[in-house]
Amino acid sequence: MSDNEVALSLLVISDGLLGEIAPHSLTRASLAEHPQIVVKSSDAQFPDSGLLSDAPKWFVTDLQAKKDLITSGLGWGRLPCHMIAQELTEGVLKPLPTLGEISLSICLAKRDNHHLGPVASHIWSYFDVECSFPD
Repeated sequence: MSDNEVALSLLVISDGLLGEIAPHSLTRASLAEHPQIVVKSSDAQFPDSGLLSDAPKWFVTDLQAKKDLITSGLGWGRLPCHMIAQELTEGVLKPLPTLGEISLSICLAKRDNHHLGPVASHIWSYFDVECSFPD
């Protein structure tokens, strides 16, 4: 990750599920012994990314359920940093470097014949400056 990038989500595991094992010593095989908690997309065409094929999966419908299961020591998975900041600080959750970072593309579109409000204009301007959209 470069200096100007920010981690939006982290792969985490509960301290209780880790036990005496150091997070950096976990391998893909040792992670596959525990359920990967996954929020299932409602889009049937959307591929599930970042899944460990050998691990059992526990599919949930929302991030709060995912967080609750992970913090309870029932599995591991990626969670948004803003949701787990306190748990990371308290040591309840530990980041896992095992599977590396995941990057996702962002697509943004607007209609030329539709006026943008103040929030949409701000968002569009931010991405236009930062990402140099083609005309």
